[in-house]
Amino acid sequence: MVFARADLVRVQSRQGTDLTPAFPDIAEAAAQLAEDLVLDGELVVPHEGRLHFGELQRRARRRGRSGIEAAEQLPAYLIVFNVLEISGAELVARPYRERRAVLEDLFARDVLTAPFTLCPATTDRALARDWLDPAWGPVGIEGAWCKGVSRPTP
Repeated sequence: MVFARADLVRVQSRQGTDLTPAFPDIAEAAAQLAEDLVLDGELVVPHEGRLHFGELQRRARRRGRSGIEAAEQLPAYLIVFNVLEISGAELVARPYRERRAVLEDLFARDVLTAPFTLCPATTDRALARDWLDPAWGPVGIEGAWCKGVSRPTP
């Protein structure tokens, strides 16, 4: 998760670990956002033409000057699939389709740009099956996130 608020910028793991020092590139981009946001997504580190989980893990262990150097050598990206808060308004209880519309609007208005990337989404079953094709494995795609569009978070 990324907390991008005027009073707080934090990159946080699922378990609540503060990853901000390990991902200063993401934290810096979050600090520059024009709106206060809480985003949920997947951190990725591309390396040699694929998303590389090992490099992501190495980045997550680096801090201080080492973290800054790692960010320069192997930049990270956040593939955003959910927006949980915008400008102080919690969206958690809203259906996913509404949160997705807010998220798409943030990208359309260029509030969110690189290193933030919009996660593809579809309600087309055939397209979703194509995304699960084992051929995606070699480029580092490890799975998919499935959610009912009328359901709230989590």
